[in-house]
Amino acid sequence: MSKYFHTQKCKDDDAKRDAQRAAWFEQWPGACEKCDGAGVHYSIENGAPHGAGFWAMDCEDPCVCTEQLKCARCGQEDALNEDGEGPCPACGWDYDDFAPAGHGEDPCDCMTEVWEKQEVAYGEYVSWAVKESVEEEEDARHIRFETAYNALTEEDWLAYYLQEYDANVNG
Repeated sequence: MSKYFHTQKCKDDDAKRDAQRAAWFEQWPGACEKCDGAGVHYSIENGAPHGAGFWAMDCEDPCVCTEQLKCARCGQEDALNEDGEGPCPACGWDYDDFAPAGHGEDPCDCMTEVWEKQEVAYGEYVSWAVKESVEEEEDARHIRFETAYNALTEEDWLAYYLQEYDANVNG
């Protein structure tokens, strides 16, 4: 997502998360960087049979650190039992503490307002185009709109709709 659309609050939240993450890794310099000290890798998979839609299924796959019986947080060798479970005798880790999310890892709502404006602008643009009575002008505008639409990036298309609407409604 473009940095253009992020609010200052979102940017501040990202900076705060980055600082928390750096502090956590400073406190636990031996932590596994592959799993961020979690000991597992989390994922969501489709648990539905083929063609039956999507059933979100949370999955946890062990990290290589716990498979090697290393503590995911402090990195101590042979800290876990033969099944890769804790608690770690050195730091007490037992799948309960891991690095906070970093920059851009938590979803933000910055685009929600932009999407809403896009829907309104597009709806107003379509309403305006339908009201035009001259078929040739409407076809020409549609071709111009479609050509421009295909060339627009995610960052530009809202501005285009607003500009076209304003130019045609306000003269």
